[in-house]
Amino acid sequence: LLDDLGWSVYESGDGTLAAKNIEEAIEVLTTELEGSSTDETLLELRSKATRHLAVIASATRPLDDARALLGGARRDVSLLPDRSRSLSEAQLDFSEATMILEAINRDIGPESRIESDGRLATLFKEGLSLVDSAQGIYQAEGELLRANKTRSEMDRLAAEVSTHARSLGCAHQSVVQVAATIRSSYRQFAKTNYLEYPAARSTWGASPRPWRRATASWRASCRRDP
Repeated sequence: LLDDLGWSVYESGDGTLAAKNIEEAIEVLTTELEGSSTDETLLELRSKATRHLAVIASATRPLDDARALLGGARRDVSLLPDRSRSLSEAQLDFSEATMILEAINRDIGPESRIESDGRLATLFKEGLSLVDSAQGIYQAEGELLRANKTRSEMDRLAAEVSTHARSLGCAHQSVVQVAATIRSSYRQFAKTNYLEYPAARSTWGASPRPWRRATASWRASCRRDP
């Protein structure tokens, strides 16, 4: 409740009071976890509160400090069961990517340029990677919902498929066909020539450098929204 209240206060514009409320929530949850260190509900609540605190901190503190706070949230999330862990990891990845893009927005300057070999370029690549990770998890969870399957059911089916594929051998026609389908899907992805990621006050774009496609080098661009 304190965390939810703190986040509501933050969204209303008072980051200082919001951080205070969320820090109190983390203290309460930490005390509760001393008696039950593996309680899934408490771990999930503390990871969410820590994530909220990191986002708030990123607006006024160095990015590295805010990202360090997420380390505690990720440790809590690592102890959750598969399904809860996946969704929480996606939320953490998306929050961290947003923090990175907002930090770049503050540092980029009026010309909206990023030097290809500079610190901001490295941060931008990290942000893109985190967005891709979150997007992949959300997409996978969406597929589970559409198939009406739980994460444990999908894991079981994946294990069965893997065992069956090994029993057939690499030269079996079915395995060869599946491998060809996967290669074809990857080729289609490799043809992607533009990705777009909206931030709070701007829209980021990424496009591969045609002459460096083999090295996965991408050109970053930023369009500030009115």
